[in-house]
Amino acid sequence: MSTASRIGASLGVVGFIVGLGVLAMFWAGRATGTSPIASTPVMAKSVTPERTPAQLRADKEINIVLAGARWLKESMKKPESFELVNATMIDGKVICYEYRARNSFNDRRTERYVISDNVSSSKAKDWNKLCAGKSGIDYTHVRAVM
Repeated sequence: MSTASRIGASLGVVGFIVGLGVLAMFWAGRATGTSPIASTPVMAKSVTPERTPAQLRADKEINIVLAGARWLKESMKKPESFELVNATMIDGKVICYEYRARNSFNDRRTERYVISDNVSSSKAKDWNKLCAGKSGIDYTHVRAVM
């Protein structure tokens, strides 16, 4: 028998033994249910609690306040200078914003803006009528996601 045929026979025996080992591991895993090939584990369904109407309303309000703040920022001549100081929603209908930004002269100014069903204004008379002296829900924390 030549050297090449002995090596081929040895590789055949080694291959057979390795194959038996893989088959044995597969069979053992199948018996215990741990083999990824034998069975795919079923993931437990994640249970998400239902949102209450109050939580849904709060989610809607925060998204409206955030959208208004982003709109204000994008409407600036220098949006990178926009800084939200205060955002308050009064009675779920009026949003009062106070913000700082740089103007064309590079002055940093604090301004106010009101958004409601009927008004979208930076006029002092609208601010005084709809926002001044009134309390509401503070949504200033939306600045963290702007």
